[in-house]
Amino acid sequence: MSRLVRIGSAAALFVFAAIAGLEADHRAATLAVTMTNDLVSNQIQVYDVGSGVLLQTLSARGKGGVAGNARGVKQYHDEIVAVVNNGSNTVAVYKRDGNGLRFDKLVTTTSAPVSVDFANDHMYVAGATTVDSFVMHQNNVEWLDGTASLELASGGAPPNGSTAQVGAINDRRLLVTLKTDPDPGTVDIVRLHDGAITGAAPVAVSAPAGTLTPFGFSVYPDGTAVITLAHSGHDGLFRSWFPPAGDCRGRRSAPVAG
Repeated sequence: MSRLVRIGSAAALFVFAAIAGLEADHRAATLAVTMTNDLVSNQIQVYDVGSGVLLQTLSARGKGGVAGNARGVKQYHDEIVAVVNNGSNTVAVYKRDGNGLRFDKLVTTTSAPVSVDFANDHMYVAGATTVDSFVMHQNNVEWLDGTASLELASGGAPPNGSTAQVGAINDRRLLVTLKTDPDPGTVDIVRLHDGAITGAAPVAVSAPAGTLTPFGFSVYPDGTAVITLAHSGHDGLFRSWFPPAGDCRGRRSAPVAG
């Protein structure tokens, strides 16, 4: 049975390339998938990792143009790759087909998509001003079942270009990083119910004073998120939880020098 792993990368001049390596059994190739992020006609390119040969170029059926983000491409259960069409408010979904991919569908988002994650039998998409959840059923992306507006710790909606990454902590919590230089930036904690976004306002936690640009992150099983503070030379350890009803507090630790 194949195993799908993801690698992140960045290319120059408006091209943000996130690479998903699809590592199969001895009969199938290991693939790398890059997104061109073209402003007019976004595409993906599929490579054989072993030989470096370009196997496919497939349309993303939309416009690229995303910048300053993480997880613009993400895989799910060894079978699916999703890429953001930022300029078209859609996410393109592909499925593995032998030693390649085939286009499956377009999913419309509530704001220009920036970052994708899969967890809890859902696809999560963080956009410019909102974050959406979509039901997954038998490796198929289905309907929108929740959305919430993103918020800055200082109040109000994030300006265009703030959203960096989305990632699930567990089946109750989702994180979205918002970079708002010269302010410290924000980590939004989004409520989930059975994996779906509830629509409640997120708990907006400020990055530590004296730091800038909460960006990419990884989550540990205990709920700790290690978040890069990209313009500060720090990594921040954020620990968050949902307090009892009526109590909207969050917690974060001080940054760790990186």
